[in-house]
Amino acid sequence: MFTYGKKKLWFQEVESNSINSRGVLNIINSNLYELEFSYWKLCFAMAKTTVSRDISDISLLFDALGNFFQLGFLVYSNNDVFTLNKRHFSNLRDFTRTSRTGEVAQGITYLLAQEYLRFNSVVDFEGYINSRGGIIPAKSSTPDFIMQNHNLNFNVGLIESKGSYPEKSDPVKSSLKKALKQCHSGQNLLTNFDPRYTITNKYGVHIKFEDELSSQSSVGYLADPQSLPVRDERNLSIIRYHYASWFMLMGDQDNAFRLATNEPLKIDDAFFRNKNEYYYYGRRSNSVFPIFDIFWTGFQIAIPRAIIELLMGDILEAPSYDSIDTLQVIQYIDGVRLIKLQF
Repeated sequence: MFTYGKKKLWFQEVESNSINSRGVLNIINSNLYELEFSYWKLCFAMAKTTVSRDISDISLLFDALGNFFQLGFLVYSNNDVFTLNKRHFSNLRDFTRTSRTGEVAQGITYLLAQEYLRFNSVVDFEGYINSRGGIIPAKSSTPDFIMQNHNLNFNVGLIESKGSYPEKSDPVKSSLKKALKQCHSGQNLLTNFDPRYTITNKYGVHIKFEDELSSQSSVGYLADPQSLPVRDERNLSIIRYHYASWFMLMGDQDNAFRLATNEPLKIDDAFFRNKNEYYYYGRRSNSVFPIFDIFWTGFQIAIPRAIIELLMGDILEAPSYDSIDTLQVIQYIDGVRLIKLQF
């Protein structure tokens, strides 16, 4: 059962032009990036992608909580490389396998977007558009995430993740082609909704999961047809939606809704601790759903004061943070910390 230690997953870079050609897929860098993460870091990433679909839907908190119980059994523990547990995975129904690998692929892609691609804010594409009053037409093909870096303008990236497993070994080439097509469709939807947006990057990701009996290791593929940023107009809506899901997970639903609907935050200074530098909420709140706080996970979510000031409009640029992944402290590059509490 995977709950301790870390897993690794290598990503390879694919030449985007070869995806649409008749020839073989061209791998231009077979050692692009090694993504390493702990069980908890991936769990919270998966939880955040789930909650980001609709900040107003509290039931998604319970869907996200299910990942904490499922992930440990899904992953083979006696291997440094991210590997599926064949016995557990084989006992799942076909549709459940597809769903689980898709959720895990999204969580891993979220970490890749932050730690390798260096996008601070990564949010659900449809959830974000809906929160801004946009309408996604029925049967539209959209990417998983819209992403923004620390510059906080209308230059954004889109990314779509795909996953496959040994019994469903989708061709990487066709999978990436579908992913980039969804990004292209998302670009049209986004720019029609608000012409100020410029899509600087469209990423397709395919993660080929293997189990412990496979002759090959799990591997990720990344395709990136690039374009250039052209706008510098300030845009806080994405970063506000990004942190809204963190506020939901820490139990502060009121401020989560305020961020998602572009209303001013209501911050109580009594919730700042650790030399007044971090905002903690769950343990001291009267929230009905602080389910990701210490009782369930043993971690407490903390948001830096500098981020709170940014969300309140008191500072103009998003601070930069390093990634940390230890037994006691996990930190994402958006500055949010998960602090392990001692009993």
